[in-house]
Amino acid sequence: MIYIAETFPYNLASVCMLWRDVLAMVPTYWTNVQVNYMKGHRLSLTEVAAFFMYSQNLLITITIWLGRSAFDPDEEGAWVRAVLDIMKPHVHRCTEIYIEVSYGSSLPTVSLDLYGISTHLRKLSLICDYDNGPPKTLESMGEPRRIQALARLEEIHLYGYTIFDAVEHNMELFSRSIKLEQLEFGKFEVRFYDEAHIQSILPAFFTALSFPHTQADYKLSWMKLPPLKPGPRAYTVSSSELVLESGM
Repeated sequence: MIYIAETFPYNLASVCMLWRDVLAMVPTYWTNVQVNYMKGHRLSLTEVAAFFMYSQNLLITITIWLGRSAFDPDEEGAWVRAVLDIMKPHVHRCTEIYIEVSYGSSLPTVSLDLYGISTHLRKLSLICDYDNGPPKTLESMGEPRRIQALARLEEIHLYGYTIFDAVEHNMELFSRSIKLEQLEFGKFEVRFYDEAHIQSILPAFFTALSFPHTQADYKLSWMKLPPLKPGPRAYTVSSSELVLESGM
């Protein structure tokens, strides 16, 4: 992975202060917001805020990527949380959100962090390498909120606790995304959660897969769910392709 200073648009802006000042006055230049954090190559939060400010009110794409070099969950989570606090007022103008971290506890929630997504959003990816449960501060982050302006997404990729947060609190994300082409749920470890609670949400989980997105490709990867309760039950999945992956 390349450092942020080597990626567009930051490569030209890093030439000198004069170039940076000139480019800061061109909002269209800053519509691809990239926040990459690696050991020894950390942006200040002031710089992160400036990247959002420079684009003014234009539609933007957001990429947040953290390098996998010697992070611990608390360190990673604190950095992502600080970036999310800067990002949240701009969620309504995002066309793509891509966040990739090492630990699932660092990911944002749809119901608490990204409830401002609008019909502009086409791709939502919340990805982790390891699911270690929800953030420790989840219960203190307030009441879950529903999406205000329903998204018409083409791609949804949810990993870890973000899956059941969206399923439980924002089913509209799936039922109203009539243009959905890809839906992926991955990296969920039930041992980090209240199994009875997840068990109670399983019907809604399968309902999310059963909405009539007849052209969508569905993928369930590396998921460890609680066993279904005994008794007759049938779940239908409406999809052109369902891929199941397992293993570590």
